[in-house]
Amino acid sequence: MLKATFSARNRYFCVVDQMERDNLVTRRTARRDSRVVEVHLTPRGRKLYAEIAPAAARRAQLTVKSLTSAQQKELLAMLRIIIRNLRKAPSIEAEEKAIAQRAR
Repeated sequence: MLKATFSARNRYFCVVDQMERDNLVTRRTARRDSRVVEVHLTPRGRKLYAEIAPAAARRAQLTVKSLTSAQQKELLAMLRIIIRNLRKAPSIEAEEKAIAQRAR
């Protein structure tokens, strides 16, 4: 599981790196916490987003089309719980540090 998490993290950074090279996003250090790097859309990124967002929204609607209204509400409630849990979870960096300390 840990290996999968780090692999997913690496894929995320590779995607952001490529988007930065393509002038779709910029990275900036957060004002409130210098440990945090924010990713912002550039004008070119906003233009591309405006072009693809409608198709993405239609695709998202198709993914839940066969669910009943009650099932869609249940799914939304579960996703909100997952998001809340992720926000409470320690950062990957904190996990890496804890693993390194345990390995010593």
